Amino acid sequence: MSTDTETDSLEHETIDIELKDLNINDRLRANTTFMKVAATIFYYGNQPLTAGQIVNCVRSFGLLPLRGETPKSTIQGIVSSSRKTSRTLNLVDPFVIDKNGPQKQTRYKLSDGFVGDAKLPKMKEVPDDPVIILPVLSFSDISYSGKRQRKAPELYTPTETLRRTSRSRKRKSKKPKHKAVEEVVEEIASTESQNQSEVDIEEVESLEKRIPLVVQEGSDDDTASFDSMGLGSDYEELLGMTHETRVPTPQPEVVEKDTIANYSLIYTPPTSDLDYIDPINFSEYNIASNFAIVQQKGYSYPRFRSHEKIKIPKVHCEDKYRVSDISKNKRVVGRLFVLADGHGGPGCSEYFVRKTPEAVQAVCSKYFPSKLGDPAVQAKLEKDIKIMIQKLDDSYLDIKRKQIAFAAENTNETVDNDGCTLVLNLFMGEWLINVNVGDSRSVLITAPEPSTPLPVTSPYTVGIDKDYNFDVEFASQDHKPYLEHLARHILENGGEFVDSVQNRVIKVDVEKLREDGNRHAKRVSLKNARIRPKDYQAGLDQSTIPILPKSSNARNTATEDRDRDRVPSLNVARSCGDLDFKMDPDHKIISCEPDVTFIRISDTRRGFRTTIKNGPNKEKRRHFLFMSTDGTFDYMYEETAERQNKAIAKILGPMIEDGEKIGHYLLDEEDKLREEALIKKKKIAAVANKKKEQDSFKVEEDGQIDIMSGNINTTTTGTTRVNGMHNEKEEETDAGSPMSIDLPPPQGDHDNQKEEKEEDETLPQVPLLHKELDDDDLKARRIKERTLVYSARYFANREGAHGFFASKLQDYDDCTIILVEI
Repeated sequence: MSTDTETDSLEHETIDIELKDLNINDRLRANTTFMKVAATIFYYGNQPLTAGQIVNCVRSFGLLPLRGETPKSTIQGIVSSSRKTSRTLNLVDPFVIDKNGPQKQTRYKLSDGFVGDAKLPKMKEVPDDPVIILPVLSFSDISYSGKRQRKAPELYTPTETLRRTSRSRKRKSKKPKHKAVEEVVEEIASTESQNQSEVDIEEVESLEKRIPLVVQEGSDDDTASFDSMGLGSDYEELLGMTHETRVPTPQPEVVEKDTIANYSLIYTPPTSDLDYIDPINFSEYNIASNFAIVQQKGYSYPRFRSHEKIKIPKVHCEDKYRVSDISKNKRVVGRLFVLADGHGGPGCSEYFVRKTPEAVQAVCSKYFPSKLGDPAVQAKLEKDIKIMIQKLDDSYLDIKRKQIAFAAENTNETVDNDGCTLVLNLFMGEWLINVNVGDSRSVLITAPEPSTPLPVTSPYTVGIDKDYNFDVEFASQDHKPYLEHLARHILENGGEFVDSVQNRVIKVDVEKLREDGNRHAKRVSLKNARIRPKDYQAGLDQSTIPILPKSSNARNTATEDRDRDRVPSLNVARSCGDLDFKMDPDHKIISCEPDVTFIRISDTRRGFRTTIKNGPNKEKRRHFLFMSTDGTFDYMYEETAERQNKAIAKILGPMIEDGEKIGHYLLDEEDKLREEALIKKKKIAAVANKKKEQDSFKVEEDGQIDIMSGNINTTTTGTTRVNGMHNEKEEETDAGSPMSIDLPPPQGDHDNQKEEKEEDETLPQVPLLHKELDDDDLKARRIKERTLVYSARYFANREGAHGFFASKLQDYDDCTIILVEI
């Protein structure tokens, strides 16, 4: 039992929640509930604590409310969730669980590898007395049966006559279920039955004094919240509470930050630190010159009832993209769009988006765009593209092997054994060449060439136009494990399938897998399957051993971490990278062989739109290209790829129609709001500068101080300096004087502050143009890019597009979308 002196000292001490000296991963630091529990255990000297003791300590510091009926289960959930995250990231287990303590109680402490070289605080005595939090009584326990829910607080205070009339009606109704209220109501009824109907409310002993409620001292917030949590208006009137005290405290409005990034050439150009989009020469090659890229980093929500509803972003966005021109004989003859979805880390996707444009340029230099209509040329180009992808994959695997070998000799290094999917859409001449590896998808959407539209005289009045009924002309195939021709290759090269839910091996007979050329045949039993190497031994994979500090005594923790290290598995049947599945170069479990498709998207190279008259519709058609990672398709209501593609085309049509018909109105409104915001910002800056000048002028006037004792006038500019330093004696005198003057910081500190201020400012956005445009062309391109940006944002906002995406989930993966008007 802690003494009063110790308890008083705890109230004035502060607790370090950041724990910068501990070996905590950024993913765990983002979880504020875990950090508060870890900080509490660390504050008490990292001694083993039971769940109940942790609850008392957390409540005593006011870190978490823990108002649920099972607060100890909440602590256990926090511990379990953090340990699961650490296992997923191959990190040190943050907790050590002791189940052999006194009274067989489970106790928790931070592991040695997690604490590292941090100095532990002195052990303190843990408070044993439980910190009581006001209970939240359910409405059914304290209200009259048969009554409706409590109404909202009224805006006036009822008179005394209305109060007595209301009480008389309550006496005739059924008795309340709450025992304490029942006793008081019976006492009031018996008192008034003795001809004492005229009783002043102030003379009656309040019900609050009659019902003993244990309230924690100093918990004003708890008491205020207790007044507005489910007591019911009848119970509150018996307490003598006025309507003013019943009004709950308004909660501060939380403005959620926009987590979707937009990129285009002119409308929303990227900042100077992002070099994934090259300047586009749309004068020499005008096909696919209008595009938009939107990206949202993956995030998750806390899983605890006591945690605020905020997004916890991932440490890295593993989706990467690239846009580049393809030239031949110093002229632009094509355009390349690259999209890579990484898994296990961002290294593989970053490597492929950096190396692929140069490799594609080398391949395309051997071909003339005008010859791509020849089937023999297409077959040769397809073969060269597959060889190119294989060489890039082999180069990356060699890099990973060298990194793993180096890490085996230097134990302070860890290696991410990562991979990625890859989508290339290469425009050359009048052709689109689609290259696909993995489960990212390209959808080519077509629509009739729009006729001359009727003039739109006002914004937001757009009718139904059949020219915007979009159809799907082509869609790449997702390389999933349930495709039979891929499942056969996986089984024949040493792989196996496991159920992603039950984690059991799925037995598949190789002889029954059809090899009849039908690349769309599916095996239903492999719908939720994941791929993993057969007879995989995690102990031989040195790259996944968690690295512990040399000074830590965590041998048992490391052994337990290796025993439960999971076997690597994938839910995609083809990918780049992923060394675990390509250890044998002659028998790779997962291949990187791409699907290559040639699609004609225009009859003529020149023109305002890319149209084709020789298609199946025998009419002029235009095209849009929708590229996305699986972060879009995995969260849609529609489950099959065909229905998903049709749903995207159906939604995209009206958005393009709105942008083309009333986009100039919307852009003018945005420009107007932007100008008003700039004017307001300049006014605020002018007022701030004026105030700053007045303050500086006042400081100069106050610089001359009349010292009453000696009548000596001194100024701030008269301070003696030797080699840029203050005279030490003068500093001592000024520091001891009650009229000392605070001098400005040295010039070096000012420069540092200026640099920090410049770093905080956002980098400028420079349009990616190869030449200057006139005002009309610039506005036309801005309207097009704005239409594409807002259309793509609809599909990236997976929590906002109701009816298109599934209901809100707990975790969301990275999502990157490229929308191109061809």
